[in-house]
Amino acid sequence: MTLVGVDLRSGKPAGRIDLVTPQGDEGEEFIGLAGTAVLLQRWTADAVELVAANPTTGQRRVLTSLPDHTRVILPGD
Repeated sequence: MTLVGVDLRSGKPAGRIDLVTPQGDEGEEFIGLAGTAVLLQRWTADAVELVAANPTTGQRRVLTSLPDHTRVILPGD
């Protein structure tokens, strides 16, 4: 799955994030936006993490590790 950002003024693509498709013990899920970062929840066989992704470069930065079986829900969802 891919998230594509669009500049609302011009309608042109402004960024792209390719998500890790959930399979077995691994995957990523879109959580929301924080400023210019895209928030993702990533899980592996060993960890659950809250990740900020840069839509321009696709680089990911781990914000925090979470306990197993945690699900992040933003206010308003």
